[in-house]
Amino acid sequence: MTLRHLSLSCCSTFSLFALMACQRIDPVVYECQELLETINNVVIEAQTITQSEQMAEGEEPNLDIWLQAADILSKGSEAIANVNIDDSILQNYQTQVSDIYNEQAQATYTMVEAWQKKDLEKAMAAQARAQTAGQLEKTTGESLNNYCQDKEKELPSAP
Repeated sequence: MTLRHLSLSCCSTFSLFALMACQRIDPVVYECQELLETINNVVIEAQTITQSEQMAEGEEPNLDIWLQAADILSKGSEAIANVNIDDSILQNYQTQVSDIYNEQAQATYTMVEAWQKKDLEKAMAAQARAQTAGQLEKTTGESLNNYCQDKEKELPSAP
């Protein structure tokens, strides 16, 4: 069993679409920038730690790596929740993404515990949870990106 299904796909889903080019940006666009940067930092950190974990079929996973990844996702969930956002729609996305990362962290902790106890059924259930969260991450990320891009398009053109 591999954890490749633990979706850390936000890096491709959440883009930092040139928001940093303008210092006099709309507050919502600035909040988008802050949220997207925080999300990307979490994704990059989690991907970096798990990149070396390429298991062959039947090979035991390195549980320390997956515990570290779960810790990163858990702390990342908190960091995302703590970004100061006033826009109510963006707050909703913030909560969704934070909850998704928390679910991925909890599913990863459960998988590690199941591997330690050699409980394949529990590990498979946890993996399914992580996959479901990964799919939700993808759709939520796309919606968040679209929202932020639309807000950026509403900005007046620079003189």
